[in-house]
Amino acid sequence: MRNVILKMVSKGVISSDNANRLVNMKQNLDPVWKGIIRGYIDEKKLARFFEEEGYPVIYDEGTTSFRKDDIFKFFTPDIIAHYLVFPISYKKESRDIILGFLNAAHLDTVKQMIQHIFPDISTTYFHVPYTLFRRMVYKNFLFDMSKYASLMAGMDAAGKAPADVKGDGNDILQQINALAERVIAFTIENGSAVFRDESIINRFPLASLPTIRDGLQKKYLELSADSAVKQLSPTEKILLFTNMGVKRDDRIVVISGGEKNDNFFILINPRGAKNELERILNPAQPAPRPVNPNAATEIVPDDLLKM
Repeated sequence: MRNVILKMVSKGVISSDNANRLVNMKQNLDPVWKGIIRGYIDEKKLARFFEEEGYPVIYDEGTTSFRKDDIFKFFTPDIIAHYLVFPISYKKESRDIILGFLNAAHLDTVKQMIQHIFPDISTTYFHVPYTLFRRMVYKNFLFDMSKYASLMAGMDAAGKAPADVKGDGNDILQQINALAERVIAFTIENGSAVFRDESIINRFPLASLPTIRDGLQKKYLELSADSAVKQLSPTEKILLFTNMGVKRDDRIVVISGGEKNDNFFILINPRGAKNELERILNPAQPAPRPVNPNAATEIVPDDLLKM
């Protein structure tokens, strides 16, 4: 896997910085798959890369759904997600199965598995760009790769949530994950915003994050990634576009809450309304005590008079 990614660097498919991030990440999702999702790898550049490596590329799924053979039952969603291959057609006369793949690093393993289970069957491989790969897998196997990737990302993020970030007895991060495409939990430590991306700890001084700092003061700030480019500081651009993999058509929400205000969240493409997110971060306070009409009038503090 490492060798394939390093070769992609030499061919300009991915930058060396982003390649290092992918290589060092935990493998809950395939690095190439994760690189495409995060915008580190361009589908067209990846397709050209595999063409140069000698693999044919399928750019159009056509109009005919393939006829499923018994051998296709081998390709369950876990096989598809782990090895990023799916069957396109099976030629009984030549005993050859044509497979579409996303990452060639898995092909030797796939070939060995098939030869072990179906010793008289040969394999032929075509690279399929991710957008088409995802569509064909859903059409023919009813497997939604986008939802699977979001689920894995949510499970990863949930494991990194600060232990003391709680609300109404539930994990706040898990609640927010259901309302956005992606969520990153930050803690504020010694004047820096910190988040853990797989095995890498990212630390940015708050002083270098003026737009995000403004969002923390307001408790809620929504931005369009494309329009925000002009107002983001250089450090914020690195944080969002490089480290977090935000794309130009994404929506970004910075939200914080709680009394300590020592943690906050950045949401990518949130689906929940503002009041729903605020409710999760700021659980309802106890109802005020009933007023006793016979009680003496309370003295209003000066700071309330100024409101």
